[in-house]
Amino acid sequence: AQNCSMPYRAPELFDTPSQGDIDERTDVFSLGATLYAMAFYYSPFECTFQDNVQRVVECSHLRVIAPAQFPSSHPYSAPFVGLIEAMLTVDASKRPFVPEVLRRVRSMQQAVIDF
Repeated sequence: AQNCSMPYRAPELFDTPSQGDIDERTDVFSLGATLYAMAFYYSPFECTFQDNVQRVVECSHLRVIAPAQFPSSHPYSAPFVGLIEAMLTVDASKRPFVPEVLRRVRSMQQAVIDF
């Protein structure tokens, strides 16, 4: 956790219990934060949207444990945004494992091919 940038750090890494389980879903969170940043130009915890205008804010532990905000209009499909939302689920036990992420990505790819 010490070597992970705060805007991409999974919530469970801020206060890791000594008997806590860390699994691949922690990395799924970081990947979701990276995808969000690639799509919207800032990490999900360094910006807010007011009247669909993006504003940069300071990243803090409290921002990371709150749900990510998305602009009300953007060029991305609902499945793509839904994937990012699922990957950024605060509760690690409800976050998808890698095979589910891959299944959703393949489904999006197939939808593009079928189009």
